[in-house]
Amino acid sequence: MSVLCRMIDITEFKKIMQLMRKRNKEEISETGKRLATRKSLDSPQNVKLLKYLFGNDGSKVLQYREFIQFLMDLHDEVILEALNLFEFLIVFHGLRWQ
Repeated sequence: MSVLCRMIDITEFKKIMQLMRKRNKEEISETGKRLATRKSLDSPQNVKLLKYLFGNDGSKVLQYREFIQFLMDLHDEVILEALNLFEFLIVFHGLRWQ
């Protein structure tokens, strides 16, 4: 089966998140560097995300393409917000590069 035809359900998504958290903890212990705080999957923000992706009852499944598109759109949105913040700091607070 092609990777692009693969389906992702809420259980698989939660497993992936657990693996990512485990990897982050290992990286912290290896490097001593703190990473950005990760919220529990039960946090209100993550519950909303899970409902958005997998429906209110968690039974919806995503095609791999849908999931990748969501991640790409999210990435673009985060970059846009960062640029907007940077512009705000320059315009309203006179931030200057030296």
